[in-house]
Parts: sequence; C-alpha cells; structure tokens
Amino acid sequence: MKQKVYISGFLEQASYGKSAAVELIDKLQSEGYQVTEIKNHKENVWCRDYMPIITVANNLVQFRYAPGYMTDSKKWSERIPDQSDIQNELDIKCKDATDIILDGGVIEILNDQGIISDRVFRENTNTDEITLLTTINQLLGLKDLTVIPQHPKDFTGHVNGLVRFIDRETVLINELNQRRSGRVGILF
Repeated sequence: MKQKVYISGFLEQASYGKSAAVELIDKLQSEGYQVTEIKNHKENVWCRDYMPIITVANNLVQFRYAPGYMTDSKKWSERIPDQSDIQNELDIKCKDATDIILDGGVIEILNDQGIISDRVFRENTNTDEITLLTTINQLLGLKDLTVIPQHPKDFTGHVNGLVRFIDRETVLINELNQRRSGRVGILF
C-alpha cells in the first residue's frame, strides 16, 4: 500500500464535485493509495489549505488556517474546519503547531526549497517579515524560501496556481495573462 491521501468528504457531497471525487478516489485506489475522506470538513473542499504541512524531515507542522479571505465573511468563516478535530479524526500527530497564519496554497515546497506568496505578510502583521520568514524556514526545515507577489486577481494569494517546482533548478510558471490563458513558461 502506498502512502495515504486525504480528501475532503465534502467534495463527494457537493453537486459540482461528486463525479470528480468518485473518479479521483477510484483512480488513486487502483494505483494502491489509501484514500481517506475527511469528515470534519465544514463544507470546505480545499483540504490542502487547512491540513498540516510536511517538513523536510518528514514531520508535520500545523499552521493556523485563518486567512482573511475566509475570516472576513460570516458565511466563509463558518467553513473554517477545526484543525484539532481533523487531526483527532485522522489520528495525525503534528511535531509542531504555530499561530502563524499560513494556508497551504500559499506555499510550494520541493525538498528544502520553498516559494511563498507575500500574502503571508498581510496575514501576520504582528510579526516583522524577517522573523516570520525565519520562523517558517525553521519550522519546515527549509534552506531557501523565495517570496513572490500575490497575483492581483487572486483573492487567496495562492502560489499553487502560479508556480510549481519541476526539480531543484526548474520552476514551471503559469502565464495568467487573460488573452493567453493556459500557456506556460519555464524559468531556469
């Protein structure tokens, strides 16, 4: 059995996600992955955003999931899952937990390198930028952490739709120009 994959149980319940969830679960299971649906999802399908982040040493760190785009509205704040309930439900043990507000879509990691959106600074105004980045580096075991600006049309500040590591020296960058949507480029 390959490693575990967690998905929000809400994906299968939502009309827009049911067929995708069934297909995804079937495919993952046929490839030998153990798929577990999160029950304490609070109707939030984006579990990458609120789940713990894996460190370089293969430990887990739980950041606080309270991004402004969720907390600024009563409707969306009610969809912030209780992270400790999820950890108990899934029997997940985190090595560290922090009050740093960091949603999992805001950071992309490969080995000991990371790319993070400057959204993290707006979410954590109580800490200066150098201290914040140093703490994130230490918690995750990163050697390099590159900060990129949040895309002006992405209210979440996520990097996972903008950049993706291909390997240690290559990053895939999504071109988000509306006139040429879907094109990609490679940065060396």
